[in-house]
Amino acid sequence: MNRQFARAGRSGSVRRACGISFVIALAVVKGAEEPQSVEKLVAQLQTGDVPGRRDASYFLQRLGPKAKDALPALIKAIADEDKQVWSNSVAAIAAIGPDAKEAIPVLLEDLASKEGQGRGRRNFDRSQRMFRSAHALSRIGPAAIPPLIQGLSSDDATLRAGSAKALGGMGTVANESIPALIANLNHGDNDVQREVVEALAIMGADAKASLIPALSDKESRTRQSAVLALAAMGKDSNDVAAVMLERLSVETDTNVRISLLTALPKLGADSKILVPRLIEGLNDSNESIRRASVNGLLSFPTAKKEIVEALKNQVRDKNKESSLRAAYVLGRFGSGAESAVPALLDVASMQTPPDQILVEALVQVGEPVVPRLLSAAEKVPLDQMTSEHWMVKCLQSMGSFAVNPVRNGLGHKNPSVRLLSVRALTALGRDAEDAATSLLEKLDDPDVRVRAAALGALVSVEAPSKLVVPRIEKSLNDPSPIVRLAAAQLVPKLGEEGKHLNVAVIGKLNDSDASVRRGILDSLGPEQSAAIPALVPLLDNAEVRLPAMQALGRMGANAKPALPKLIELLPNLPRDGKMQALDTIASMGAGGAEAHAAIEPLRTDGDGELRSRAIFASAAIEANPETRATMLAAALDDADGAVRKAAAEAIVPLGDKLGPSAPKLFAMLRTDRDRDLALATLRRVRVRDLDLLKGALTLPETEVKMYACEAIGRIGRDAREAASALEIVATDSNEEVARAARRAMRAIGAR
Repeated sequence: MNRQFARAGRSGSVRRACGISFVIALAVVKGAEEPQSVEKLVAQLQTGDVPGRRDASYFLQRLGPKAKDALPALIKAIADEDKQVWSNSVAAIAAIGPDAKEAIPVLLEDLASKEGQGRGRRNFDRSQRMFRSAHALSRIGPAAIPPLIQGLSSDDATLRAGSAKALGGMGTVANESIPALIANLNHGDNDVQREVVEALAIMGADAKASLIPALSDKESRTRQSAVLALAAMGKDSNDVAAVMLERLSVETDTNVRISLLTALPKLGADSKILVPRLIEGLNDSNESIRRASVNGLLSFPTAKKEIVEALKNQVRDKNKESSLRAAYVLGRFGSGAESAVPALLDVASMQTPPDQILVEALVQVGEPVVPRLLSAAEKVPLDQMTSEHWMVKCLQSMGSFAVNPVRNGLGHKNPSVRLLSVRALTALGRDAEDAATSLLEKLDDPDVRVRAAALGALVSVEAPSKLVVPRIEKSLNDPSPIVRLAAAQLVPKLGEEGKHLNVAVIGKLNDSDASVRRGILDSLGPEQSAAIPALVPLLDNAEVRLPAMQALGRMGANAKPALPKLIELLPNLPRDGKMQALDTIASMGAGGAEAHAAIEPLRTDGDGELRSRAIFASAAIEANPETRATMLAAALDDADGAVRKAAAEAIVPLGDKLGPSAPKLFAMLRTDRDRDLALATLRRVRVRDLDLLKGALTLPETEVKMYACEAIGRIGRDAREAASALEIVATDSNEEVARAARRAMRAIGAR
């Protein structure tokens, strides 16, 4: 198979192979031997049995030139309505080769769009028809050349494209068609242009002489097609690069310029002339020209050094878009753009934060960036070097290969560099586990921020517990509050190995530094419920009361010892304090039942949000489902939407014990105001009241009826009394609703 058809045929190879395998497998299953008689196959090809015709056409294809006597029948089979019979027959003609020249007229008709689809026997895929028929014509060879040349002047664009494909399939054998192909370079149909370009490219040197003058043709499409054909020849057109480069200097048509900018780098044009033109194209007002210039620069490997040098200057351009386009190309060159790193860093350092394209370019350049990035960190104020700083993110994106050069920064004299190194290793996590020993040394760093960050880094890289736990324990008593707090916040991450340190962490609630005390409160979790006795006295301290209540809330039912103090404080707390106290009490669940009396007045408070928190808390601590349902049903009548929403949310845990809240929710389905809230709530609970569900089936809203059908279906056979109501809905004008009703009827055994 020649180059053009090998390329075009790859996409269909799997489908053809599957079809062939099926036919072979079928023959094996039937115990059939491969038919050998051409006469029998011809007879079988002319029957009304589609599978039989498929088998016959397939086996004739396998016979190759031996199937010559079947040619008349195969020519007729080109008109078969079955696609498989047609494709096998065309393939069989192709396999016969030059002796199949009698099929040329029919194959040409098959290529044409009107004749190919106008016989009333099929509407086959145009590209498949072109590929198979053109391939057959190319295999027939020289005898097909004159009619194919004639086809290149047809009014039918499909016939022109197919003729070009067939001629291209013959390669240099069809060189006499070059003038006719050249005449089609400016054809307006894209398929014709593509096939003509490919055919000329395959014909190579003989076509090149005719394509060079076409580069200066008055028609822009001709010029573009000539460029595409010469570019497709690859190295065979290297000697034309100078002519094309000259054409670029005078070309005004955008499409032709795009083609030239894309083609010239591949043809080895003079880089001293072409690189400046490509750089110039990066700043063109036309986006397509800019994109072509980018692609041209990236496909010009022999000029990489010159391109990088030119782009280094453009990165510093005051025009941001121009600078970013240069950075994008430099990044794509990877480590080959190492010399541009200073320019990229200078521009990135002037932006807060730098554009992501600049950061990505540095990441793509890779390891050579790391030492320079660390040096650039010297100019970054220490308090700005957080875990979210762009330099940290940049090093993190580089991955494991950045670990060793980053580790070198741990010993830098500048604390910002050391802190960047620690934060980057933290972000790299397990990839940086080999840096654990170096990080341990940073626990004695003279800068407290580096020491504090190093603690977190050791946990992040999963350093051995036997090394980390003792150092965290020691750091809990560090002279610096920053380090003490960092150590305390890491204890929960140590798991069982650090459990014994919880006592020391709780002791830090009395730390001499307010930031440590507050930080400890913010980090306490369920596993540190031993802190509750120390938290209760803090509730009297207005400065730390809120974080203390939040910490108690995270401890859930374990925080019950704090309940008396919360009840005592609740009436006199400011608004935000009341809301937090209610949330904390709610987190205790049934263990907070003693707070009912204290919460009661707040359930009718004039502040809607406070009222909703109180109702939610009352429901959370109420152990009796009936009492809770009754309370929440009343809250569903509240005028404030936030209160109704809070009540609905509190109903969900009731499951199928909805009590009086169920009728309220179904009543809400009838109002535009609360329908969505009620429906969302009902979908999260289990309703077994068939009267309510049947009532919902009568409502006009599609979503409500759909819900009711689904809910009835979930009940199963116990809901058979709803069958008559579902029967009515099964005739609903909305097919989706009707289907839901029918599904429900099957689920309850009514169908």
